[in-house]
Amino acid sequence: MLHEQTFAFPSGPTRIVAAMAAPARQVLADLVDREMTVAQIASTLGWSLKRVRYWLGRHGLETNDWTAKRTASSGDREVTRTCKAHGPTKFVLEGRGYYRCGRCRQERVVASRRRTRRRLVDEAGGRCAICGYSRCVGALAFHHVDPSEKEFGLSWRGLTRSFEDLRKEASKCLLLCSNCHAEVEAGMISVAERRSQISLSSEPVAE
Repeated sequence: MLHEQTFAFPSGPTRIVAAMAAPARQVLADLVDREMTVAQIASTLGWSLKRVRYWLGRHGLETNDWTAKRTASSGDREVTRTCKAHGPTKFVLEGRGYYRCGRCRQERVVASRRRTRRRLVDEAGGRCAICGYSRCVGALAFHHVDPSEKEFGLSWRGLTRSFEDLRKEASKCLLLCSNCHAEVEAGMISVAERRSQISLSSEPVAE
């Protein structure tokens, strides 16, 4: 005989204590609609993981994490799912066996590289070593003083390495703005000469 149970979803941390033999489908459906994982549903209801999986299966319900695991086992590298931030889009299979929104993944990579570059620029003085330009981080570049010591470039792609490796490579460089960097690379002027020119132009004119 099934026992009826009334469930409430108060504000704040949700905690439901259930003691019925067969849960109403709607109770589990509501939790699935909230995009809870199997573990979260088990914690909310005070059940074991095994019991949650059993009743989800009996009611024909499936959580997002379980769908991801099942789909991952099929070997598909990409699937179309709904992302909270981007809506229907491609999800990519990661090494841990879970699918992740491709656009969210790319945005996090870009944000991480920007933070890394900002940190390297700050440690290098935050401004062009020749003219002092500092308005736009994107207009600053790392110039290797001795090309023979260069192990890798500190361009966008190179920022995937560990920060200690990046810091070590940056220590071999001067931070230059785009204009000064282009002139130095073209051999039009040396760093020492350019610094000397700027120093002379900034000196007060004698009356």
